[in-house]
Amino acid sequence: MTTCQMGKEKKDKKALGDLGSFKTKDTLREEDIELTTQVNDIERRYKEIYKAVHELDQTYQSCKENFALQRYGNLKDMIKACVTDEVMEKAARYSTAGAAEEKGKAVSLMKAARQWSVGVSDASARDEVSKLHKAEIVKDIEEKKKRKEKGERRFLRLHNRLEKLKKDYEDSKQHIPTKRYMVMKEMIKPLIRDEMLKVE
Repeated sequence: MTTCQMGKEKKDKKALGDLGSFKTKDTLREEDIELTTQVNDIERRYKEIYKAVHELDQTYQSCKENFALQRYGNLKDMIKACVTDEVMEKAARYSTAGAAEEKGKAVSLMKAARQWSVGVSDASARDEVSKLHKAEIVKDIEEKKKRKEKGERRFLRLHNRLEKLKKDYEDSKQHIPTKRYMVMKEMIKPLIRDEMLKVE
């Protein structure tokens, strides 16, 4: 282990010690429960949205055997399904790009559904954290913070990839079908091949 790595390890341990020494176990437990709920929610929602990219990849691979004209239609449909308003809005909500201001009755229903979902997730998080000792809770909080940051970064990356795909798709309309087909093939590759976006 290098001096730099040892220094970082000591700093991490000191940070963990500082975090636990000034807070009661109950306070730390509540913080851990909240973080656990947020992380579970972010990871669940990411999987839901990434399904659109996974389906794009699967359809792209399976339509390679079709005739060129059919492949052109398949490719158009695949891209449009991946950048619908619903998918884009969900991707924006958890990325730091943020979603547009929400209004109306549909939003009230969505908020109510989210609160119910968080309530269920919160109960699950309580079960997960309740058995931990104080030192384990402190360690768990640090791990959950890292997972939350990773989830938010991944959402931002996915949002940016989808925004680019949507823009490139609109720009591709200026080409004739034969040229456009090749352009569309190239535009989806960075998205479906991005290892950092893939769900474990």
